[in-house]
Amino acid sequence: MESDLLKELYQIYGQELYRYLYTLCRDRMMAEDILQETFCKALLALPASHPNIRAWLYQVGRNLMLNEMKRKKRELPESGTDLLNREACRTDGGEDAVLRREEREQVKRALQELEGRKREVLLLQYFENLTLREAAERMGISHENARVLSCRAKKELRRIMERGEQI
Repeated sequence: MESDLLKELYQIYGQELYRYLYTLCRDRMMAEDILQETFCKALLALPASHPNIRAWLYQVGRNLMLNEMKRKKRELPESGTDLLNREACRTDGGEDAVLRREEREQVKRALQELEGRKREVLLLQYFENLTLREAAERMGISHENARVLSCRAKKELRRIMERGEQI
């Protein structure tokens, strides 16, 4: 691909692709890095005659982002309770920090009231950042079963937390 065409593509799609990547990761630096890598791949691999260059850029950017997120997840393994404890130990001061710590403690207590498999699917999904499919594999159940279990667990968790607020 010609560098002039690449510059033109960057001017046309750079900002919107950056916004898309940023919504995926909520990390400005990571989104910028992935954007740069996406356009490097375009320089090396994208034929100028591709029928839908915009779709190609989005797909490559998305795939690079997912790969990076998986890589980061492997680098920083931590259990759900470790994550909650680490977050609770941060001292950013103020009333908001106290409220966030109290909410995390309330969620931890509510999770303990859930039946084992329901608790497990939520911990895998939200504290170990596994996809529902990965959680299902780890639990030895079907993806559909994990989806239903997760939905029921969230509803029950919501009821438990609402009940706790009324006391």
